[in-house]
Amino acid sequence: MTDVERAMCAEFALSVSNSRNLGRQLRKSRQARFFIPVHLAFQDPLVRRVEAFVKANVGDHIGLDDIARAMAVAPRTLNRRITDATGMPPMKFVQKIRLDMALHKLKTTRKSLHLVAEDVGFAEPSALYRLIVRHTGQTPSSLRNLGNSR
Repeated sequence: MTDVERAMCAEFALSVSNSRNLGRQLRKSRQARFFIPVHLAFQDPLVRRVEAFVKANVGDHIGLDDIARAMAVAPRTLNRRITDATGMPPMKFVQKIRLDMALHKLKTTRKSLHLVAEDVGFAEPSALYRLIVRHTGQTPSSLRNLGNSR
């Protein structure tokens, strides 16, 4: 192994260690819900699979039992693993994934809020609207304008 390879391995190990520590600190803080779920899911393969499942079925109305069945685990196990990895209950995690997907669609497409809500599994566009305002402090139209100004 060359010096460069050893240095890269050490740097990578430090990076992984730091990210795991940051994840633990954030889960214990009130800021956990704002941390990127993708990063947290990286630490647990089951949570990563749940995220992929939710994204693949984002337009469907899926519940905890549906996800547990698809992952071949008990609902209690699923609940514990997602909560441990993300600091939020499973359905909040699902909602966060849907919200992230909705925000991306708003910023990158011309679809109406109604169509975006439908695409990502919200029955009511008003529920998505309120969620966007609560989590971003901005209206969907102002976010869309920010996304289009780049």
